Amino acid sequence: MQLFIKVGFAVFLFSVVDKKLKAQEFKISCDTVNYFSANVPNINFSRHLFDDGCSDKRITLQKKGNKFFETLKINYPMFISLQSSQLLAIPNKNVNGVLSRFGDVFIVDDTNNINRLFISINDTITSIVVQYSKKTEFDKFLKIFDSLKNYINNAISHVASPYVKSRYTIGIDVIAALNQYYNARLAHFAVLPVLLQGNYTDSLNRLIEINFKKIDPSYWLQIQPGTIFLRTYFTKIVLPKNDYSLQKSLAYSSLFGNKRVRNYLTYHYFTSFLSNDSASNILELIKKEFTQYETENKFTEDEQGILKRLKSELIQSGSNIIPLFSKQVLTNEKGRHLTIIEKNEILLNKGNVILDYWASWCAPCISFIKTLKSDEIVYDGEKYKIIFISIDKRQEDWLSKKYPAIRTYNSYRLADLNKFSFYKAFEIIAIPRLFLIKNGVLINQNFEKEKL
Repeated sequence: MQLFIKVGFAVFLFSVVDKKLKAQEFKISCDTVNYFSANVPNINFSRHLFDDGCSDKRITLQKKGNKFFETLKINYPMFISLQSSQLLAIPNKNVNGVLSRFGDVFIVDDTNNINRLFISINDTITSIVVQYSKKTEFDKFLKIFDSLKNYINNAISHVASPYVKSRYTIGIDVIAALNQYYNARLAHFAVLPVLLQGNYTDSLNRLIEINFKKIDPSYWLQIQPGTIFLRTYFTKIVLPKNDYSLQKSLAYSSLFGNKRVRNYLTYHYFTSFLSNDSASNILELIKKEFTQYETENKFTEDEQGILKRLKSELIQSGSNIIPLFSKQVLTNEKGRHLTIIEKNEILLNKGNVILDYWASWCAPCISFIKTLKSDEIVYDGEKYKIIFISIDKRQEDWLSKKYPAIRTYNSYRLADLNKFSFYKAFEIIAIPRLFLIKNGVLINQNFEKEKL
């Protein structure tokens, strides 16, 4: 059955590309009965190759009376998010429902809509996945994996059954899309030991090689479980096994055969070096490879913009960033702006420094800072001083947080978030964001706080 689904879907996709099927409408509407947010709900979906759910396309729903609604024109089934709810958009189909809880959960009203079954299966998958945690032993992980795999296989068989096809009026294209999504979720679970525990064992690698031999890039690059699996498996397992050789790593698995997948993984090959503090000895080779990657492939305008920022970050690696750092408008605890000399002194001749960008409203930031007993830590046998840079908009919010590691001599507030500076150059959107610096030279742009 699964082979039939994959072959059928390949034929369907070929017909889409070859015949350029006319786009059809997918309509979505929802009541506001249980909607308590002041914000208008949004639809999100993948826009380009390097999305990963962070820079995807966002469409704000229209409002009329007590309803929100929108119409998408699509050629074939695609996955979208309405707030936090994952949905399958199908050409020439509609979906109606209500926004519940705090306006982030979409409940399907239509009894004959495949999304009701899709959401139900997703909820069950989630209930199995949450049995795994950072403390779970590998043997238990394997048992949960087998349980999840069996459930997903049964779910796919159920979706492909004559009853479901007739009940929800779906064709092979919809079945194939759901098949890809569920298997991507299984693959995502397979790399949780890597994401949560840093467990790169050969046993885990063999499990991945046995269970995932072929993917459909048109879906795995569109849905977050698929992209997370691909980049984690490639950067955390395959690259280290092949001594960080790009060509050897790309040739390692049949999963990487598709050109778009290879371009996606190559992009993350370069981003992985931004958070690798031992990569400084091959930086020139990496920069040369990046230039070749950029010139030999075609990218959309959005993708070119992302590559331009990545190139800038690669250039900054291994360079002195004190001048760029000093362009920031920093204030001390008394609200006085620091002079250029004072800002230079924060990093100048200080040896090993870790910059921590944080905010008083950021729970993960506070959680990390609470674990620090002082502003001096030992990492990889060397001592480091931590400098805290708050991005709080109000001085009083920043000063309201007091912890043992934060002192008047190591903590400052970024008073202007819009001025071009270190903060803007590195687009510090997600916090906490840590930078590892040695004598003013940038070594690691995404230092993992778990290493401390």
